[in-house]
Amino acid sequence: MNIMVKKKELLKWITQIRDESTLRKVLEVKNYTKGENHLKRVHGCGKGTFVYVSSDFDEPLAEFHDYIP
Repeated sequence: MNIMVKKKELLKWITQIRDESTLRKVLEVKNYTKGENHLKRVHGCGKGTFVYVSSDFDEPLAEFHDYIP
């Protein structure tokens, strides 16, 4: 099924929405995908999230030994 068919189905579904709460949810998704409600990134916001990283963190895993040349 191509994208145009999906768009037509979605538009048909949206036009059939009768209750206001469902329509409000659809509009919230629309606004979110446009970036209007995205949180801004803050430098350093993850600091302290990872308190311990193993010393062999960068070592190859034994499970992938067959795939490593």
